[in-house]
Amino acid sequence: MNAANVDVNPTAVTDVKGTKYYFLGTSTTEALQMTKHDGKDSVKVASLSNLDFAHADSMLWQIKKVSQEVSGSAVYTFVNKATGSTLKFAKKDGATSIIASGLDQWAWTPGQALYNKQGNDTYTVALVGGQVKVKKAGQSAGQVLTVYSPKASAMSAADLNDYSGAYFELSFASDVKDNPFTGKKLVAEGDGEFYKLAYYGVKAGYKKDKPVYIYVDNAYYSYQSVSDNGKTGAGYKFTTDTIVATAPADKEQKDFGKLYVEGANMFKVIKHIDDVAGDRFDIRIKDVPYTTDNKAFTSYYAQNANAIPYVAWASFAGGPKVLSTGIYEADLRVPEYPVITLKEGTKASLNTKVAYIVTDARETIKSISRDGNEKLIANPFKGQAFGADCDNNLAKRQWANSGWSEQNLEYGEGYYYLPILTDGNESVATNHWVVSGENGSYTIKNRVIEGNLTVGEIEVENRKLYVVGENTYAIAGTADTIKMVPVTNVSKYVGYKHFDVLSTFRVALNVVSEGLGDDIFVVEGKDDATAVKSGITADEAIMFYPEAVHVEGNGVYGTDSLTVSAYRLKADNGKYFDIEYMASANHAYAFLETGVESQYKMIVADKVRTRINTADGFWNSNDFVVVDKETDQVVEIIDESEIQWNSTTGKYELVDEDSDNKISYEAYYRLNDRKVAVNVTTSTLTQAAKCYESRDLFSLVEGKKDAYAEMSMGHKIISTIADDGKAVTMDGEGFASTLREGQSLGESSAVVPENLSMWLDTACLADPTMPLYYIATSRGLSDEDKAANKMNYLVSLTDSVADKKYTVVSGVKKVRLGFVKGEIFATDTLVFGPEKADTVDVEASPAAVAFVLTDNEGEYMIELPNLTRTQQKVYTGEDGQYRDPNNYNYAVDEWNNPIMETVPETERYFAVNNDVMYLTNRAGAYKFTVEVVEAPTSNEGIEAESAVKVIAGNGTVTVQGAAGQTVTIATVLGKAVADEVVASDNATIAAPAGVVFVTVNGETTKVVVK
Repeated sequence: MNAANVDVNPTAVTDVKGTKYYFLGTSTTEALQMTKHDGKDSVKVASLSNLDFAHADSMLWQIKKVSQEVSGSAVYTFVNKATGSTLKFAKKDGATSIIASGLDQWAWTPGQALYNKQGNDTYTVALVGGQVKVKKAGQSAGQVLTVYSPKASAMSAADLNDYSGAYFELSFASDVKDNPFTGKKLVAEGDGEFYKLAYYGVKAGYKKDKPVYIYVDNAYYSYQSVSDNGKTGAGYKFTTDTIVATAPADKEQKDFGKLYVEGANMFKVIKHIDDVAGDRFDIRIKDVPYTTDNKAFTSYYAQNANAIPYVAWASFAGGPKVLSTGIYEADLRVPEYPVITLKEGTKASLNTKVAYIVTDARETIKSISRDGNEKLIANPFKGQAFGADCDNNLAKRQWANSGWSEQNLEYGEGYYYLPILTDGNESVATNHWVVSGENGSYTIKNRVIEGNLTVGEIEVENRKLYVVGENTYAIAGTADTIKMVPVTNVSKYVGYKHFDVLSTFRVALNVVSEGLGDDIFVVEGKDDATAVKSGITADEAIMFYPEAVHVEGNGVYGTDSLTVSAYRLKADNGKYFDIEYMASANHAYAFLETGVESQYKMIVADKVRTRINTADGFWNSNDFVVVDKETDQVVEIIDESEIQWNSTTGKYELVDEDSDNKISYEAYYRLNDRKVAVNVTTSTLTQAAKCYESRDLFSLVEGKKDAYAEMSMGHKIISTIADDGKAVTMDGEGFASTLREGQSLGESSAVVPENLSMWLDTACLADPTMPLYYIATSRGLSDEDKAANKMNYLVSLTDSVADKKYTVVSGVKKVRLGFVKGEIFATDTLVFGPEKADTVDVEASPAAVAFVLTDNEGEYMIELPNLTRTQQKVYTGEDGQYRDPNNYNYAVDEWNNPIMETVPETERYFAVNNDVMYLTNRAGAYKFTVEVVEAPTSNEGIEAESAVKVIAGNGTVTVQGAAGQTVTIATVLGKAVADEVVASDNATIAAPAGVVFVTVNGETTKVVVK
């Protein structure tokens, strides 16, 4: 059943009326249309051909006269029928077609251009390159608009049935009793110009009633001897019956059935769409009976082909107004048309910015056996959600058998395609459906798979949906209903595990597939082979550090912003998980949600390469890939002539600067159709087809969280555990190094013992589980700086503007550590306050370190938890860099955009390579020892550690070695909670929980009271 088209009256209208809708033609074939652009009302030019009713409404305008100008042109507003929006544009030259406040009243004469005068300026609506725009110019520069009216157009059966779902309802003004067209849910049957009108019922047991049809009877109205005698085609009654048939030629109709002429049960609804008061409808009848003796009936159309029968009002002397047949005959007869309207159902108003779980809400469905017999049964699928299977199929083939219940009637060769039904778990992305559309008409697509929702025989694409219950909607043109509940977890990462903070996440792979026992983890077996072992804890398994990789496709997977995250898994020993072995990083893994909390399937992702086609064959670009800019998909083959080597940058680049592609030196990965599975026989890991039934379920068990040491303030020697006499120091260029006595400092001096002593200061004790400290030295500072309590603080050099901030370790660029001058303000705030703008970055405190406890007492890993991750690059003069005019030390590109750089989230631990200190991930972290020393000469501005000890307890502070001295205790807000002279060398004083400052004769210590 195809939708009907709206025709346009080709005669231009000059006398416009505010009670009518019109087309604003830019030509005889095109007119202005209200549409959506980026979610906003917008005006464009559209074709007047093959218009359905919805598109016609978007192109119809009410032209309302506002005033009359002295010059003769009237001023109008133009209101769109579909949206109710007024034609208005921003008041500026070149304003786009987006509806905006500014110009909303237009001087105009039909057949001329619109214009608006603002003082001495004139604005007009013009077509510029086919686009509707405002021009600041005279009326002559505008687009001529000619007015056309829509013709009354016939509705198809599909148009009618779309009004409320699978049916429509008619309403007659000043209705009469026993009107067969009203008070019923009507269905139009047929796909021709005329169709039958019927209504159905459903009896108990889900047995459908026979249709009840409306048709023209052979009886006609007669009152007080005044009647239509059957010769005029008017005055006939309407009736209904389940059997409407034409008698065979050798039978009298009155003895056979009740249809006295073919076409008397066929109707066509005519829609008038030009009335501002509302659409109205006429009902045309294909044919009515003709008789001279009330016995033999023939076709009235055969008697008078120029006469057109309609459903009409009729009145007879002495009788009431009745619903009957009326005849339209040009210049002779015009029937009294009823005012008929269609009662449309409540249109759905769906949020197109969320995803939905869609479930089957039908009470009954058809059941078809293989022999094609059909009946209605209770819907066994009601309440189940639409989704996809492992192979990302939205439907699957099912062979028919007797009594088979089906959903999607795509019948042929003995099978059906049935939708995939699920439990609707929100964590499974293929259970999500997204909608597009407006004004009650929508397309419903799967969030992962480029496919539309199919219910019964209908694909929901540009379909009207009507509200029939809470979150429940009828699909126009069908008897099908669905329930749509917004998804609460609509994160772009749903469907795949995403690690928000990688640096603090260490995991073991726990096998949780049924039938394998408990406490099974992935371990390293013989010769680097992976294996699974039962009866152990996570801490006995391999602990992995997830490293995020780039999955091709902009992270966009499916119909909206759904993102797939994939990770390489690096072990403590630096090896990577490679399914069967611990080896190099050949693969990455996406953790596919299964619908069971914390259970995943590990989908394998391969590194994608671009192959370069040369005269001598192909070679793989191992260092870079060529990527489509729009889709972010790797271009797998390019010709050698498309790339060139840049000797300045030491990298390849594209020959065509305007290419749709780009070169990326970041590795790209692509999910394949394989997963990690357990070989039960050998207790090893293997690969299996993604949808193959296997032991393939894993959970991620986080390892023991790091514990952090509480250190005392004072002078310390911080050394690696290499026992080589080397300790942390600041070299002559300000970099952090590990050197021993006598080694060169990089300046005209060698290391002396005092150079190896660092000052350790408390940074923040607010979190007792992770106390933070500063590592600093006063070496190299002026007396003035020392007097001002300034020091050189150890930081990541991404948090400074130092040159040479990188070092290369095993071919990988790493961020160096170095010392930057700063001073502490208030209690915990370290600010780098330079004398010159080019000394250091003035951003606040990235210098706080934490000491991670290890299995060996007295050995620590040093972590920089507050490291700045992304920031503007330092200007080094390398190719493509320019100085930032707002901050001369930073780099911008040729368009003055900041050039940014990022430190990987995992790279926050101290390590050493050839005496150079740098940042690495936890697996590569070095271990350090911390030794208390006396105050060195170079740090003479700092007091040596006091003999007074302050120990925090539960609601108390114990002060040792302070007998006879004044002790004050204050909160972080400065409120004094104790001020007394203690009499004992082991005095206990009450204190509130949290951070407090204990001062003994002017020396303050910061502690955390429990």
